[in-house]
Parts: sequence; C-alpha cells; structure tokens
Amino acid sequence: MHRLFIFTLLASSIANAEVSAVYTTDIASVLDGGLKRGTVFLDNFELSKSQATQQGEWSGTLLYTNSNTFSDTYVGDAQVVSNIGNTSMIRLYELWYRHDIAHHSWQVGLIDLNGLYDAIDTAGLFLNSSHGIGPDFSQTGDNGPSIFPVTSLALNWQWQIDDNTQWQVGIFDAVPGDPDNSHRNTIKLNSEEGALITSELNINRGNLRYALGAWHYTSNSEYMDGTRSSNNDGLYGIVESAADDQANAIGWWFRAGIADKNINASDQYTGAGVTIQNFNESRPDDVMGIALAYSATSPFLINTEKATSGETAIELTYSSQITPWLRLQPDLQYVVNPSAIASRKNALVFIVRAEIDLMSL
Repeated sequence: MHRLFIFTLLASSIANAEVSAVYTTDIASVLDGGLKRGTVFLDNFELSKSQATQQGEWSGTLLYTNSNTFSDTYVGDAQVVSNIGNTSMIRLYELWYRHDIAHHSWQVGLIDLNGLYDAIDTAGLFLNSSHGIGPDFSQTGDNGPSIFPVTSLALNWQWQIDDNTQWQVGIFDAVPGDPDNSHRNTIKLNSEEGALITSELNINRGNLRYALGAWHYTSNSEYMDGTRSSNNDGLYGIVESAADDQANAIGWWFRAGIADKNINASDQYTGAGVTIQNFNESRPDDVMGIALAYSATSPFLINTEKATSGETAIELTYSSQITPWLRLQPDLQYVVNPSAIASRKNALVFIVRAEIDLMSL
C-alpha cells in the first residue's frame, strides 16, 4: 500500500489526459510440483506520457519492478508464467519520436520491439510471457532483444502500403542496456555487439490478420557445443481473429516460430488461444480464455543434457473489470516439463492479478 500511495501521488502530479499510470500486482503461488510450493508478491508500475505533434508523436515511459522472483525460484519454468516477473529496477523504459510522412512513419529512440513486432492483441489477455512474444525470439541475444524490461536504441520504418497491408523494418542495438546493471540505460554501438534487424509484413482481411516476421543478428553467436559461431536468425508467423462487439464474441490466434537450433535453447515455438467476451450483459468488459504455449528444446540439449522435447504451459484465465480503475484477473496455469528437465515435476500455478489505473482514481 505504501508503494501504491507513492505511485498515486506521482501520477496525480501530472494532470494531463495523455498520461498513463498503471500499477500491477501479482500474488503468485505454486500449488503443486515445480521447484517448491510457495507464494510470491510481484509488482510493476509504468508511468507513460505521450504528446502528439503536427507530423508525429513523442512518447516516454518510466518502469519500476520489485526484486521478487517467481519462475526461477518456485516454478522452474523457462517460459515464465508471469509477464511482470523480473529483477528489481527503476529505469527509463521508452523514449522515442515518430515522424509521419504520407504513408510512411519513422520512429527513433528507446523502443520496445514487442510493441511493434511479434505482438498479438488477442493474446494480451494472458499472463504467461510466451503469449506476449515467442521464446524462440524473446530468449535470443546477449541481454535479450529490446523488450521488457530493458530496451535499446532503435530506428524503425513503417510503410502503410494500403488500408489492409503494412510492412515495417527495424534496426535495434543488439545488446539492450547493461547486462551487468539492470538500472542503467547504456547505449553502446559497435561492430562487436552488432545490430538486430527485424521485419514484419501484416495483412488484414476483415477480422483476420496474417503476419510474417523475420529477425537477424549481424554479430555472430557461439554454438551451444562451442565448435563455431554464426549469425542468429529466425522466422515467425501469426494468424489472428479479433473478437467483434457482438454477444459471445470469440477471438483466437495461432503463432509459430523457428530459430537456429545450434544457438538457441528453444529452436521452435507454437502458441494458440481462444477468448470469449460480451457473454454477460451485466458485465460487458469481462473476458475469459484458454491458451497453450509449447517451447521445443534444441536437439543439442536433448542429446547432451537428456532434456525432454519441450515445455508446455496450459493457461485458463478470467479478467473482470471491477471498477473503472480496478481490474482483477484470476489465472490458472499447468506447466508440463518445466525447463524441459525430466526430473522436474509438472507445476500447478495460481495467480491473482490486480491492475490499477491510477489516472481513473
């Protein structure tokens, strides 16, 4: 409550409709299996400010996360059951400017790659991190790609080809921040660290969206067996059907991706899910859904570490808008073969998330 009071004062001191201030907490428990049973409190605060210009937009975000961890100490999973789980930090998360010219947009600054690439709106309901961005992509690089919780300097170009087709290309500093200090926004551009180049094509057909993405690191990454090194790259594809405003509206998605099996612990990923909304006239904002995330293990780890073929997470969730400022979300996950370690017990996890919109208080 002490933290919430401080964050509320901070948000209220910036009285502007273009400010967003959201405080999120998870009470996460392992009910059975995993590394050990237990309960952890996680919290996260994001304060964002955006300002439109005549030809674009400025945006900045501050991020706070607490020091508690859950997946690595209780669950033992690789995909991470809570998407706010992280080490302690207070940092500048994003700061960018976007300039629009006709059908083209240029964006430069500290940018969350996942806000532009490998993002699925329908999957945003779920708490498992793999539904935000596939582990075949999110677990690459020396300090991960430019995603939560550490972003890097980037330049992104978008082309709105027509009303239904968009193509974009991005160049990101390949090593976000400082791997040895989570609080620092270090920018180090050199050929040794290299760049991460991304591209994504989006095609919309009614409620259906098709996306094809690719990524490539310009610097070499070492093979897991230590024999050689090469560029790390991968591909992913998405099919998404957004729910409409009708009663009992169904949304769904399917996502698959591949990465270099010699470099990456997870060389293949498959995710899918279904949501339903507008099923209760008295609570029109409530949404529920079920999703599955499967992260395949690279052949090298299967052969040398006797790892299982992969980790599977099944998630059942229900989001309820209690008040204009409070959303509660009970969430149940069952993780099969956590981290693909044969001796590790399957984990049953229960999470209660509370999301507080401080600008609506």
